Amino acid sequence: MGKRRYVAHVLGALPTESSHRLPDSVPVSLTPCTAMRHTVLLLFTLALVAWLPRSATAQDTAHDVTGQVISADDNAPLPGVNVQVQGTTVGASTDVEGRYQLTAPSPQDTLIFSFVGFERQIVPIDGRTTVDVTMTSSAVDIEGVVVTGYRELRREQVTGSVTVIDTDDIERSSSANVVGDLQGRIPGLSISQTGSPFGDAEALIRGEGTLGNNAPLFVIDGIPSKTGAVRQLNPKDIESMQVLRDAATASLYGSRASNGVVVITTRQGEEGQFQVNYSADITASQMANRHDVLSTEQRGRVVWQAAVNDGRNPDNLPIYNYDWSENGGTPVLNEVIVPEYLGDPDEGIRAANTDWYDEISRMGLVQQHNLSVTAGSERGSSYLSLRYHENDAIVKNQNFRRIGARINTDYTFFDGRLTLGENLAVSHEQGTPLPEGLGGTPLNLSLLVQPIIPVRTEDGGWGGPIGAGFDDRDNPVRLLSQNRWDQQSAVHGFGNAFARLDVTDDLQWNARFGIDWRRELNRDIQRTYQSGFLSRDLNSLNRINSDNLDLTLSTTLEYDLDVQDHEFTMLGGFEASQSEFQSSSTFQEDFAVESLEFFVEGAGAGRQIVDGGQTGFSLLSYFGQANWAYENRYQASVTARLDGSSRFGAENRYGFFPALSAGWRLSDEPFLSDVDALSNLMLRGSLGIVGNQEIGNEAQFTLFESLLGTDISFAPDNGTAYDIGGQGSGNIPAGFRRVQTGNPALSWEETTEANLGIDWAVLDRRLRGSVDTYWRETTDILIQPPFLAAEGEGGNRWFNAAAKTVRGFDARVRYQDDVRGVEYDLTGTFGLYRDEITELPEDVVDAFPGNVEQDILGRSSGSLFGYVVDGIFQNEDEVSAHAEQPGKDVGRLRFADLDGDGRITPLDQDWIGNTTPDFVYGLNANAAYGNFSVRLFLQGEHGRDVVNQEQKLYTDFSGIWNGANYGTRTLDAWTPENRDTDIPALSLSDDNNEQRFSTYFVENGSYLKLREVQVRYTVPERLTTRVQAQNVDLYVRGENLFTLDAPSFTGVDPEVPGQLFPLARSFTVGIDLTF
Repeated sequence: MGKRRYVAHVLGALPTESSHRLPDSVPVSLTPCTAMRHTVLLLFTLALVAWLPRSATAQDTAHDVTGQVISADDNAPLPGVNVQVQGTTVGASTDVEGRYQLTAPSPQDTLIFSFVGFERQIVPIDGRTTVDVTMTSSAVDIEGVVVTGYRELRREQVTGSVTVIDTDDIERSSSANVVGDLQGRIPGLSISQTGSPFGDAEALIRGEGTLGNNAPLFVIDGIPSKTGAVRQLNPKDIESMQVLRDAATASLYGSRASNGVVVITTRQGEEGQFQVNYSADITASQMANRHDVLSTEQRGRVVWQAAVNDGRNPDNLPIYNYDWSENGGTPVLNEVIVPEYLGDPDEGIRAANTDWYDEISRMGLVQQHNLSVTAGSERGSSYLSLRYHENDAIVKNQNFRRIGARINTDYTFFDGRLTLGENLAVSHEQGTPLPEGLGGTPLNLSLLVQPIIPVRTEDGGWGGPIGAGFDDRDNPVRLLSQNRWDQQSAVHGFGNAFARLDVTDDLQWNARFGIDWRRELNRDIQRTYQSGFLSRDLNSLNRINSDNLDLTLSTTLEYDLDVQDHEFTMLGGFEASQSEFQSSSTFQEDFAVESLEFFVEGAGAGRQIVDGGQTGFSLLSYFGQANWAYENRYQASVTARLDGSSRFGAENRYGFFPALSAGWRLSDEPFLSDVDALSNLMLRGSLGIVGNQEIGNEAQFTLFESLLGTDISFAPDNGTAYDIGGQGSGNIPAGFRRVQTGNPALSWEETTEANLGIDWAVLDRRLRGSVDTYWRETTDILIQPPFLAAEGEGGNRWFNAAAKTVRGFDARVRYQDDVRGVEYDLTGTFGLYRDEITELPEDVVDAFPGNVEQDILGRSSGSLFGYVVDGIFQNEDEVSAHAEQPGKDVGRLRFADLDGDGRITPLDQDWIGNTTPDFVYGLNANAAYGNFSVRLFLQGEHGRDVVNQEQKLYTDFSGIWNGANYGTRTLDAWTPENRDTDIPALSLSDDNNEQRFSTYFVENGSYLKLREVQVRYTVPERLTTRVQAQNVDLYVRGENLFTLDAPSFTGVDPEVPGQLFPLARSFTVGIDLTF
């Protein structure tokens, strides 16, 4: 057998029965007064902290303790075990016989026993002089069990690529979506997210393998689900989470697994345990960064300089007056004279110096309350949780509330052979969406709207543009205020009922029925307003209701067979699922009273439109898997799944998806048995095929549409009775028009993936990791080519007509140790991939970047195509020597003549960047000493290009949008005295066509972020007993504390380019109580 090797396990160790375990909690708090909730929580936390120093009493006396620590595996003594008195620096280590001796400050103190590879134990002294402890190996820890959704496997039985997530890293998240918290924690996984209070986040596993939907499949308690169900999950309800990254592990899910699978198991009750856990925290957040925009006076200077550069008289410009003169023929600005009023003084629009970012933003506040109850006996167990999440976001009037509940129960019958149970979660959420106005959202408008415009007029009306010199951009404060009645709300129910029967000791039958139901109610109210020359004379109400119902029924048989040193596990199953979606909408205008209670259906006197739709699809599947292992050294697995989808025609309805994988554990071979430092070494390989059916439910059919003449987008009497123009006009039913051409020959999109991996561990598993390299090819990609121009109305048609490859490399390394009572844990992740489009129909190529000489084939789907900027013209000689470029002049951008024909034409474009990063990485560090623990998490991306065109047109140029505000970067624009700049000279026009897409707008989006820092304190037990608590934890946490980005990046956040909802910097204080 050789030396016994122990699994490293430091932080997050599973406690024994003698320890006081902090169970995972869940939310609650329905107190109506938010301010009161905040006050109570803060006062309670401060009172508890103030009470802590009274920990010692005059009656505490020194107390000698001795004992021995042994292993539960073989009763052998354990040398080197760290023994520490909780809450003090007093400690000792066991000797070669596992014995220790120390002097505790009090006979009522508590001892903490920790050792690499064993579960941490917390044992009260209770006045004893001898405290012996038996420690249990943590060989089956969080990384030791893999849940595929249909069954559980030991980690050493898995021959595919799987990452197990430490749920301690995400359970205290203040986000509304647990998906966003996975960023940087899994090799090969990237997350796209914003700071929206709705928790918008999208996951991508191992790159974009197709040209359509690349979202992974989420399986929660065995039930496949859309990402919407994951959004509802309470992080504290999650027991385990695994990411199945290759075809071998994901192929059991067949047609839905082409983009990877995330398997989530929620918590259950535990036998012999009754615990109540309550946790609460408050998070304050603020904008981490913003664009620096011009003040009123600064904008006047920029416009003056632009006019002078163009040879125009600044006195003829609108809005401002100027005091300027000439010095030796050179214009000199002495003063910008800002008018007292904009337009007619009687209109009361007094000139201002508005900082629109300040006007729309605030300190955000998030609060969470979680309550959970865990109970269990020999006959069954239950887990109940409640959660309340409230987010008043950093943008004013942007709010989000969610209340959720979960109940998981299971009961056993017939001496434990039959288990019946259910897992059910319900939630209700409600929030105010970010409104869209003229010029975009308030975040866009805060950059675009001129600061001279006031928020309000003198009579209390809305400030706005008044005429010449102003763009038609909405007042962002008005937009937020008048849309505060807009609402997105949803009720969501997700769960399953299950039965498990042990037919024999080796044969098990499982059945599961799952439901995923979501009802959404959206309300959009447009009120009348006057804002400068912008106005709305007719109010309206638009309501959209939708219902989505997914039902899943699955049943499996599992059989285990051991023949001498051969171990066989077999699984066969059947699954049927059905999805239905229906929606309805009503639109009405002209409500007599602009009060929320009057904006109801039927109350509008003007135009009324009703619309709706319904769709659905079904999936029928058969699957099986057989695993073989010999002496734990050799493993092999075969998987097959047959899927039938109603989205395809009868001839191509079924797809077959097989997979094969094998593993060889070299560390158990005799020729490596003497390598003491080697704890584990396993080679893995897999090859499999998975499918994709993410198309419209009616993609195979030819579709016709009938419209009443008055469509929502047209004036009431705009058309004729017959829809000649095909615009949905006319005032009576005008027959039918074709909107899609059917294709009954549609078939499955297929992804073939090969994976090679190594799992390794050294130093008694203190240092361990995995490395994977993979290759994926997707063929028969489902696309909808733009045939409309060639075939006319209704030419839209789905085809299997593209191919793509992805190759990549993933790695994960973890080191755990315990040095002089300090437990620490370092985990690093690394991933990279390269994708390539290998096949496209001729009709589709033009829809991607490229020109008549170069196309996207052979390149990444993230490739950027445009002109190359070759500096700024510094003098007339450079202008004259350059190729023909309309609008070229001193101070203007110089575009490279790549083809050398002496002219700047579309053929001078080239491939200028790629939005796919060179690699992504993450580092998670944990340390614990005594009652304190610290967590730090870093995450980054390198070599990623981002497009910053939308912002730089405003921050760097004055001639693209003359009526908008500009960024302070324009103050550093090129002048004869300021040649050392990359910002072109100011102008009131764009004769040089500098807004064309070019390298000027492509920036280095590499970044490194300090995602999280958390400090946690566990209150000593001798104090918690005063409030009858088993455990009390206090913690503070900071998130998104800093971002290190490339010096050339000029945007707000390279992770969230553009003017999307920014990620906030936040600080949290919280408390966790277990009774």
